[in-house]
Amino acid sequence: MAKVFYYPLAIRNVVDNLFKSPSIAIKITCFFWIITKFICFKLWFSSRFFPVVSAFEYLQNTPAIVHVFLFYSSILLMLLLLFFSDSKVLLSLLIIIEICGCFLDVLRLQPWEYQFIFILIIYLINKKNPRNLYSVYIFVFACIYIYSGLHKFNGGFLRTIWDNLLLKRFLGINRSSINIYWLHYLGLCIPVIETLTGIALLFFKNKKIPIVVLIGMHIFILFFLGPLGLHYNTVIWPWNILMICFLLLFAFNNCILNLKPLFSGYNVIILTLWGLFPILSFVGLWDSYLSFSLYSGNLPHVDICVEQNHENKKLELYFSKTDKRNICNGDARIPINAWALNELNVPLYPANWYFIKFKKVWVEKYKTLDAKFLVYTYPYKNRKEIR
Repeated sequence: MAKVFYYPLAIRNVVDNLFKSPSIAIKITCFFWIITKFICFKLWFSSRFFPVVSAFEYLQNTPAIVHVFLFYSSILLMLLLLFFSDSKVLLSLLIIIEICGCFLDVLRLQPWEYQFIFILIIYLINKKNPRNLYSVYIFVFACIYIYSGLHKFNGGFLRTIWDNLLLKRFLGINRSSINIYWLHYLGLCIPVIETLTGIALLFFKNKKIPIVVLIGMHIFILFFLGPLGLHYNTVIWPWNILMICFLLLFAFNNCILNLKPLFSGYNVIILTLWGLFPILSFVGLWDSYLSFSLYSGNLPHVDICVEQNHENKKLELYFSKTDKRNICNGDARIPINAWALNELNVPLYPANWYFIKFKKVWVEKYKTLDAKFLVYTYPYKNRKEIR
């Protein structure tokens, strides 16, 4: 691929050596990881309005200084890894710190955080064998596209993402045109293309076509959600650029998938967590975010209904100005996903077990407020109260 570009031989040699070094994957990841963390920096601290929900109850009251220490330690380690990418000690410390941070607040386990941690783990396992390393990376990236595509085959994606977000808000198409049968169902082309290109990335020997298509998809996402588009969910902008960088890395090194490494040693863990367990998400036995259900339109929403009085003044910033579905029957409504996006710049972790923990922590934090927690998914008719 490098021969396509014509530039001085000295520069070409530097570029070739840089992109053929397996450690470039760590440098790229750490660079965009730092940017991502600063975009959502409030997420990594405990002094905020949005409740910190720990994975285990005994971690719930962890001192604020621990959160601060983990955040700045991770940033320091990432900066060091930009220069010392082969250091097992630095890589191991960063993995441990990030896992600890996610235990202290489950909301931090965003899809990009999960992926970044495993990029480091995969590198540690396979750094001595670049062919195995790239094979495992290709497998992981292919799984992201395949499962992300499969999760979009539902009415929620067509109605909320395709119709409302893309056609109406982004393209400005009016509602009567959107309701046209063929235009509505044309949105299914997106999951079809995403799933098929993921499969092609996995099995095609010549990966040029799927790589070009996927890069085009990420460029469109950046334009669609970026500053020239809806200016929405800014935390995923660097993640999309990172995905493009890795796809170029696969193309530059003419990577070919070899499935054998996935069935040996610690790589079996990667095969299980990325290839097999996400299948369970379709029957509710594995978390959607760990299965890369991204912009699928079928993830659960949670609203808090509270009485409007002087005791909840500090939460008024996160009240919804509208309640078209009359969810709260006249009480103030706090859409938790919007709250998380507004304050922390990340969406809500979409899992029922997390919602139960969230309610418990919220009730403890805001003891004087009488609240009702409602969870619902598309088509938003069957609302259940979280007990």
